[in-house]
Amino acid sequence: MIAVTPEIVATYSLSTRMIITQALARGWSVRCYYPGSSHLVLQPAGRAPINIFGSTAPKLSYVACRASENKLITNAILADNGFPLPFTLRIETEAELPAALEAVLRHSKAVVIKPVNAAHGDGVATGVQSLDQAVEAYRVARQYSRNVIMQEHLADRIDLRILCIDYKFQAALIRKPGQIIGNGEHTIRELIEHVNSQPNRGVNYTRELNKINLEAAIKYLGSEIDSVPEDGEDVQVIGTANVGTGGETEDVTDELPGWLKAMAEGVSRTMELQVAGVDILVTQRPTPSSTESDLQPAVLEVNKSPALFIHETVTVGTKRPVIDAFLDFIEKTN
Repeated sequence: MIAVTPEIVATYSLSTRMIITQALARGWSVRCYYPGSSHLVLQPAGRAPINIFGSTAPKLSYVACRASENKLITNAILADNGFPLPFTLRIETEAELPAALEAVLRHSKAVVIKPVNAAHGDGVATGVQSLDQAVEAYRVARQYSRNVIMQEHLADRIDLRILCIDYKFQAALIRKPGQIIGNGEHTIRELIEHVNSQPNRGVNYTRELNKINLEAAIKYLGSEIDSVPEDGEDVQVIGTANVGTGGETEDVTDELPGWLKAMAEGVSRTMELQVAGVDILVTQRPTPSSTESDLQPAVLEVNKSPALFIHETVTVGTKRPVIDAFLDFIEKTN
């Protein structure tokens, strides 16, 4: 085991770099088994060492870990406990696609196809309406997972990421799909390349924002990728509201109604995830007085190792000190 040096810190993703930096600022020792390993050993002065893996809770059970990694199991657990969810079907073979597509389209105008065991928006296709599109999306999803799910596409919803630590609400933000602003001169492709050249964008969560995934943008926009948007026109270029594919964020921690915070805490506790990123879709921007009928929430996913940095480096709004909250939690529970 080796002590983490400034040179080693640079090999980590932004969340882990921030955890290490703030632990060292507290006077804790930080060691790793090899540079870049997410398995860290933090040790407060005069206390026992604490083993962590990224932002997962140190005492996370294997069963809870596996359940949270499987979108089908997550869906079943939350359904059994009465949480609102999008209509979801499991797809085992390509031959099941026609019947499944017909069934899901009874609930919405389009469907989402995604791998069961993937993250960061990998292999996810949105807005699927035809069988040809479904077949293509299914084959892509199968590259990431043997099992695939099809869900109703809850279009025009606001994508919330709600962070719970120690089963308690900590922060919330709106996740926005990657977008560009037209200038009346350049194509969408050129504007994406310009946005990706900005210093706050990188790859694999090494900067405040990831670069917009050009390949995903081409799949989402088709030939429109080479069109020229009008000056000042906002253009969504990615189908998923995920920071990993180039999305942005806006803090709404102070805007959530109490019942929605309680719902996220309930999801966290039900999934036995003391540290959880709960993704919930709502129909409109939340306010403290919003009712459940106003927002019509649907729990989309639950992340056992949520990116903490997105709350500390939020694109718009107040930055929240969730790294300190995480360190307080692991020290208290050690």
